[in-house]
Amino acid sequence: METAAVGERESERKSCFGCTAGRCSAPVFVLANLPQLEHATWTPKLWDASMCSKLSRRSALFCWLTFAGVGWAIAQHPSGCAAPAGSEDGQPTEGPAVRVAVVQMAVRPGLSKNLASILEWTRRAAGAGAELVVFPEAALSGSNAPMPSLEAALTQVRAAAGENGISVILGAAALPEGSPRPKNLLIAIDPTGSEVYRYIKLTSSPRSPPPGPLLLAGMRIGPIICADRWIRAVEELPIHAGANVSIEIAGNFAQEWVPDLQWYWYVSRAVRNSVWVVFANTAANADSPGHGHSAVIAPDGRVIASVPDARETMLLATLDLAAADRQNMLRRSSHPALAPFWQRGARLVSSPPKTSDSDWKGRACPQRRIKVFVGTAVGDVHQVLQQIEQGAAAQADLIALPARAIADQEVESIRASAATHEVTVVIGTEHRQGDRRYNSALVIGPTGQLITRYDQLSAMPPFAPGADARRAWFDVQGIPAVVTLEGDRHWTEIAELSAVAGARLLVHLEHSKPTEDEMAFQRFQSLAVMASYRTATVVADTAGAFVWEDLHSRAERRSVVRRTPGFVRPDVEVFSPFSANLLARGAPDRPIVVDVAVPGPNDYYMDSIQRFPGMAAWARYGASLLQPLQTRATRSKP
Repeated sequence: METAAVGERESERKSCFGCTAGRCSAPVFVLANLPQLEHATWTPKLWDASMCSKLSRRSALFCWLTFAGVGWAIAQHPSGCAAPAGSEDGQPTEGPAVRVAVVQMAVRPGLSKNLASILEWTRRAAGAGAELVVFPEAALSGSNAPMPSLEAALTQVRAAAGENGISVILGAAALPEGSPRPKNLLIAIDPTGSEVYRYIKLTSSPRSPPPGPLLLAGMRIGPIICADRWIRAVEELPIHAGANVSIEIAGNFAQEWVPDLQWYWYVSRAVRNSVWVVFANTAANADSPGHGHSAVIAPDGRVIASVPDARETMLLATLDLAAADRQNMLRRSSHPALAPFWQRGARLVSSPPKTSDSDWKGRACPQRRIKVFVGTAVGDVHQVLQQIEQGAAAQADLIALPARAIADQEVESIRASAATHEVTVVIGTEHRQGDRRYNSALVIGPTGQLITRYDQLSAMPPFAPGADARRAWFDVQGIPAVVTLEGDRHWTEIAELSAVAGARLLVHLEHSKPTEDEMAFQRFQSLAVMASYRTATVVADTAGAFVWEDLHSRAERRSVVRRTPGFVRPDVEVFSPFSANLLARGAPDRPIVVDVAVPGPNDYYMDSIQRFPGMAAWARYGASLLQPLQTRATRSKP
């Protein structure tokens, strides 16, 4: 595996994972110490979807459907002499490989200063053998620079790309004529110096067309500008259409780096889609305090190259494209319960219906405080019953126990215990139906009734996948809730669409070994992403319990964006203003009891989706597919 950060000293080598799970490091070298790599100029003319952002919505839809249905015509570039990422012994891996440079650049107030930096880093990237160089959000910008000035600067960037035979992706921003707000752009330039792609950041311009896939440097790219990462139509529809590399350019706030979570958004994206993720963030300086930490994430979630801090530098990595097979995306999008959602995605996003969504309402939810007991017992029904008794003694409204905690024949004893203690129990079991085995979650009400049995949608052999996501729903004290299992944590559309439909509580059951390896940390990161749709999220696992909450996201996020006095949350273990907070966690043999104050109905759709017409139509359609079969509430205790 070959990675390098250019522009720093060898003596400054640091761990880039920063925890007991970390197994990778980002070696750093001065430019003169880099081997002289043969650089081949690659200049085929490719048809791409860049014009989708410039055409009518009908034409944009044609671009989307062409990519999704016909496939991709790509000229592959030879691997060259660089060792592809993922080859620990330096031996070439099978399939095409692309050398990518990621510039963690400090963005300054003057357009001319930023242009000079871009030109210099482009020259350095080409000299290091990179076929693509990626710059962060608004790298080419200046204080209120007008659009004509930006276009003139872009002429020089295009010339530099052509002279050095390198592709360029960069962020740019300028004021259009007559507009008080700058236009935030992602621009792609091919090795001939031609601009081949341009998209406008949707978060800043909600009615702009969503970006389609991009063909560049032998890669099928899904481009993202910073906060657009939270719009599924931007983050994942290009991957569904064939992109195998997700490239995000960002100018993150310093508070978006959470040491306990690290690259959680990007690791989760890579794993749940089986794609490469390239993250180019701004460096910190007096004019633009940020957090840096640019990185390259492999399709299996490994951070194979990263910058350990906010310095200005350049990261180099070689991407083995054969490793990005999109298998996890294909599994999700082909599942019968979710296939209609993904099949209609491009059409609804590109050509949203003109009907109003004013009548869309998720499930009602009272403002209420509930107590949750999260246990860890599995395999021994007597220990399970003891933990139910402990939860009842703590006056819990809900008791959650791990996946596969009991056998099918032990269900009746759990039902009897729930009725005796008048408490709702969510517990995992292996359910057999004929010759099929299902990884199932049972929700048992306080009278002992079986409210629902949900079979894991994402199950893999020896378990058969569940067929009906609607069976995940139940109520606790009037609070709409859903239950999921294990690998469902990567199928984040379940959590998101449930939130759109009104879920305020997510109960997730795991059955993992209590280890501190890289896979355990990846699981922790994926749970943080799954929990970030304005829900309280309870995770019952043999390896330890977690309770997350994302119930005050709007206030926390605005405190950072508007630079108001710090939003203090002394009640949480890990504070993350742009995602779920970790309220509490427990050891493998130690259940936890947590009080959760639910502030009322889920506002995720109204606050985060409604203003994007295409995404709103898609989300409403998806939520309608996951609506509960019927409302089956667990009654309140007297």
